[in-house]
Amino acid sequence: MDKIYFLYGVVAGVVLLVGLILMFLPQKNTTRLHPEMLDVKPGEKLLGVTFKSCDLEEYAQLQARIEEVRQKLEDEEDDDGDVIISRV
Repeated sequence: MDKIYFLYGVVAGVVLLVGLILMFLPQKNTTRLHPEMLDVKPGEKLLGVTFKSCDLEEYAQLQARIEEVRQKLEDEEDDDGDVIISRV
């Protein structure tokens, strides 16, 4: 019975040792680049954008413009000449 416990200990120790070695080996980067990033050279500066929050008045104006465009689009869809036929 002591031999089985010794064997379990050796196997567990080997597995832990192999895992530790594999953890510290350098890993190859397998992620693919986005197609738009293929022409970008390392160290090249990219455009960055920071969005700031807007106040409630600007937000309300934006929502009003969105609703206006939405209404125009809905009105255009209603003018396509659909005929509703109901059967009784």
